[in-house]
Amino acid sequence: MAKEKEKKKKGESTKKVTLETSQLANQYRPKKLKEVVGQDATVAALEGMFKRGKVPAVIMFSGHYGCGKTSFAKIMAKQINCEKLSMCGKCTSCKFNKHPDIIEHDAAVHGKIDEIRALISGSNNAPAFRKRVVIVDEVHALRDASEKALLVATENPSPNTIWVLCTTNPEKMNKALVSRATHLRLKQIEMETMVSRLLFIAEAEGATIKKTAKKAISTIVSISICLRRR
Repeated sequence: MAKEKEKKKKGESTKKVTLETSQLANQYRPKKLKEVVGQDATVAALEGMFKRGKVPAVIMFSGHYGCGKTSFAKIMAKQINCEKLSMCGKCTSCKFNKHPDIIEHDAAVHGKIDEIRALISGSNNAPAFRKRVVIVDEVHALRDASEKALLVATENPSPNTIWVLCTTNPEKMNKALVSRATHLRLKQIEMETMVSRLLFIAEAEGATIKKTAKKAISTIVSISICLRRR
């Protein structure tokens, strides 16, 4: 033991080193409509709904991967249950991390008929706040009986329930289901907007961005957009 202690350098710290992990995608995901970039038309449409105090019972967001469908769905669900309909951040509803009235369901993974029936059954429960909001992601993945069950559920939804459907392929969905939803089509975000957002995040994380790095970011974004359009 004495020899081991002698080997230690003078002034060497014995303090434990901690390691934190973070996911930038979640950290910088927009939490309010005003934080969303590159989708002005959809933001304006939703703001108009909240200003009038009228939200459709079935709403659908469609668009390419990564354009903001799930983000919009989550923001909308939280704002619907805010006491002031404004994402005030101060009311009891806004303070929930995992909200009791917001159900998220991935139809691509959990699309069996029994799973969809259970989802529909749970959607009819009385909300703790204003509305029960059911977010169904990848809704185009539903087939046959599962899709028909959802079709029936959205035909005469409970007055306490709002269905939010997200899809990259609305053309693969049952036409009747598409027709009964208020359809908001998200556009491909412009390259300049994406580059600007990435530079903002980099600077917020304390990175110093050189001109060569900015060009590299622009190239990567351009390639990403081309691949997504295929």
